Amino acid sequence: MKRSARARKFRRKLTEGSLVRILSRSLPKRNGYQMPDSRELLKEANDFGIHTDLGFRRLLLKHRRELIADDRSALNDRIYMKVVADSHDEAHLRDMRRRQYCFTWEAMARNALELEFGSAYEDYSRKRDGL
Repeated sequence: MKRSARARKFRRKLTEGSLVRILSRSLPKRNGYQMPDSRELLKEANDFGIHTDLGFRRLLLKHRRELIADDRSALNDRIYMKVVADSHDEAHLRDMRRRQYCFTWEAMARNALELEFGSAYEDYSRKRDGL
C-alpha cells in the first residue's frame, strides 16, 4: 500500500531538527524566544514512547489549548513572575506582559508530557532535576 507524502513525512523518526520544527509549527511563535534543548527534550520524548514526528505533533496538538491557557495564567502568578524577573531584564518582562506569553517552547512541551503522562512524568522530572 502506498502512503501519501504527508503520511511518510510524519511517520519519520523524531530527530532534534524535526522536534524544533514541530514546536515552531504547533505552538505560538511568541513563545519561541529561546531555543529549546532539543537533545534533552528528544530523550524525554523517547523515554515516554514518542519516537515519531507524528506522535510528538499529536501530543502538542492534543494539549495545545490547555498549554496556552497555562502560559497566560502564569503571568498572573506573582511568585512565579518574581522568579522570572530575576532571570530576565525589564524590557523582556514588559514584552511578556504585552504579548501575553511566559513559557518557552521547551517548557510547553514538558507541560504537554506532564499532562499526557501525569505522575509518571512528574517522577521522571524530579529524578532528572535531582530533587
